[in-house]
Amino acid sequence: MARVRRWNSDKPHRCPECHAIVDSDKPPTWRAAYECCACGVRFARWPRLAALLPVRTCKDLAPGTCPYLALTRDGGAS
Repeated sequence: MARVRRWNSDKPHRCPECHAIVDSDKPPTWRAAYECCACGVRFARWPRLAALLPVRTCKDLAPGTCPYLALTRDGGAS
């Protein structure tokens, strides 16, 4: 199982590793874990509960909405 990091309490919609904005179409909630499509880090409000929570990613957004997902498909970012 991948390690889950705790989100930044002042910016729960941003990846704690690379600070990319994740899942911008819904308000952040502690009832979900998030996966950054720029660097692949998973983060949640309560990391120990992450295995029980649904995972939200940029893949849930409309096609073409996430700039980081386009970069990873083209090989521009990891």
